[in-house]
Amino acid sequence: MNLEPIGILLSKTQWKEIIIEKNKISYCFQYYYSAKKLGKNVVFFTLDHLSLKDDHVEAVQLKDDLLHEVSLIKIPQLIYNPNKYNKKKNIRKLRALAQSNKVKLINEHHLIKQKHLTEILESHKLNIHLKNEIGQELPLYIIHVVCQKKNDLDWEIPFKYVKDIDGEKYTINEFPFSNQKSFFYYSEEYLNEISKRILKTIHYYFPGIYELGLKLTVNSNGELLFESTCTINDVINDLTNWKPSVIKKITEYPFIIADSIYNMITINSNQLVEHEHKLQALDPAESGDRYWVRIKVTDEKGIVRLSPKIFNTNLEKVASLKFGVIEEQCRIIVEGDIPSYRKSTYDEPFEISISKDLVENMHIPVDMVFQLFIMNDQVVIGPTIGFLLGDKNQTYNLKYMQKYKDRLEEYKSFGGLVIAFSPRSVNWNKKIAYGLVYDPLTKEWRYDSTPIPSVIYRRNFHQDEKLISKLREMTNNNLFNSHHFNKSDLHSMQNETIISKHIPSTYLLDEFNKLFEFLKSKEKIILKPVSLSRGRGIFILEKHDKDADVFNLFEYNFGSKVCHTLIGAKELYNKLSDLNILDREYLYQTYIPLLKIQENPFDVRVVMQKYQKGNWKCSGIECRVAGENEDLTNIARGGQAMSLDEAIIKSNLTIPFTTIHSRILKVCQNFCMLMDQKKEHYAEFGLDIALDQEGYPWILEANIYPSFKGFKKMDYNTYLKIRFQPLYYAVNIQEFNVLDESFALTKVHNA
Repeated sequence: MNLEPIGILLSKTQWKEIIIEKNKISYCFQYYYSAKKLGKNVVFFTLDHLSLKDDHVEAVQLKDDLLHEVSLIKIPQLIYNPNKYNKKKNIRKLRALAQSNKVKLINEHHLIKQKHLTEILESHKLNIHLKNEIGQELPLYIIHVVCQKKNDLDWEIPFKYVKDIDGEKYTINEFPFSNQKSFFYYSEEYLNEISKRILKTIHYYFPGIYELGLKLTVNSNGELLFESTCTINDVINDLTNWKPSVIKKITEYPFIIADSIYNMITINSNQLVEHEHKLQALDPAESGDRYWVRIKVTDEKGIVRLSPKIFNTNLEKVASLKFGVIEEQCRIIVEGDIPSYRKSTYDEPFEISISKDLVENMHIPVDMVFQLFIMNDQVVIGPTIGFLLGDKNQTYNLKYMQKYKDRLEEYKSFGGLVIAFSPRSVNWNKKIAYGLVYDPLTKEWRYDSTPIPSVIYRRNFHQDEKLISKLREMTNNNLFNSHHFNKSDLHSMQNETIISKHIPSTYLLDEFNKLFEFLKSKEKIILKPVSLSRGRGIFILEKHDKDADVFNLFEYNFGSKVCHTLIGAKELYNKLSDLNILDREYLYQTYIPLLKIQENPFDVRVVMQKYQKGNWKCSGIECRVAGENEDLTNIARGGQAMSLDEAIIKSNLTIPFTTIHSRILKVCQNFCMLMDQKKEHYAEFGLDIALDQEGYPWILEANIYPSFKGFKKMDYNTYLKIRFQPLYYAVNIQEFNVLDESFALTKVHNA
């Protein structure tokens, strides 16, 4: 049994109620009694008492029914949140707490927007009648179902009750339902069944929610309709003074599951299994031609029926079907007669038949056109591509996915399945991902479930690395951009001979004295936060007077530039402390005097991406010219995008554009070749290159998640090409084709 205290988050009102007013009838005291009954320790605090930076919290503890103030304790490993928060500052802090690897938070949030929940339930066709808010009659009764998730991801329903139109409350067995013909709707068995259907779906799309209430309404016809969810606090408020024994049971929940949850706390990333960087692409020599196919579902079992045109291999060897990471044994039957001149295209695919059991077990969407080939003893259908999102599941909805829409404009050149999902929304036993699937017919997204895709494009780096490791293993390391390459990683490459001469002297900020000596030596340096991007948190520090210790510290925030003039090491130290620079992960490096255009400095963003056969190529180059009186070139700070040849001409540099272009590309190619020697799987970098006064290239940053705003304004076709390429690469490493349909339909596009 773990003796660590369990933290209970209170609202300000609850804190005042039990700490200041010492109201012992507050249900918050019930958590103490429940913990005491189950032999657990519990402490209470609000979000305002938490300091994630210091990993400590001011809390109070109850002992012998008396409050004992605790001045400062380490943040508990397990925190239970029974409250709903509306203020943005509280939501941000709760989100940061949820993302901490040191803490397991029960109930990261309680809110589920009704619109999003309705869209999810309708997409999954759960055979549940939903209440339409517009013009809907008032319900005769409202049935409340109290739900709490067990650690095995199953749900318990500790209590159900009914409220009539006057607000009177009854247990299910006590309430005199007037419509006896529909009584089966209200049976314990039926309510449990319909509730668990809803809860299973909620788990995969909102995994941070562990408790909630379901509201089901009954109309005048006796029909049962699902209306909405409500918070556990709403339920407790209903039960107070009516069913105190039920409240006791509800408040035991965090302590009952505590021991098993302790085992779920994220392991440290250095304990993860290492993966060698080996792309598991198929050998084209071992696989046959590719065919466009559409799927027809049959009532057979374990059968795949194909046209003889598809086969150019021995039928006896083919014994399984692969879709995503799922493989199922099946029997192949060849039938039909396709004329020899008939070619399959996206718009005119061959039809194949797959039995209903295979389609359902493998979660194959049958309203899409796929490519198919046969390799050894397997029929492979695809491609299957995943956009891997972060862990803020509650923010991923149909509106959010609009940002990915332009990436799918060339969908018909490869077809197949594209799903965006969170690693938290996966049924690991069945290898099924729940997320948002691109619908090629409507050109919109929909909620759906599919196999974990064969190739995954990582789009976020706020995730449990243990789950990333699982996905890498399941996809044979075909999860690309697998590691969040940041500024400290670039710093660690300073000794790599192939690029060391192009990286400015850079050090991690661990001691002020080292920083101070470096500043006096270089006279002008730049301070950068390790984990932020788009110019956020950057400072420039320079000596104001060569003969005296007077310094200028330039601070860049919210589009403004502030200069702090500081005298001596002590003033500089104090200012850096006030700005929290010394307490955060920062590095400092030599300031490179950039080439300028009319006194405005500029740098170069080079987009390097992997193409067919894993070759790195430059997909685009843009120059970013700083705004007036600005030192930073970020487009987000008002920088202007410009082509490299135009920038070189306007800079009055005497070195030819072709020479500069060649130097930049060589440095970028060397960097990417070096990255291929690592154990991670990379396929895209945005390299920020500084050109000094002699046109010499310096690598300032390597962004694994680059922004393309400049390309979008300057050259929209290049912007789209960059957006498409990761999908083309994902198709290629599965050994499916990307077709250039502006030419012959069988011409392979060199993606």
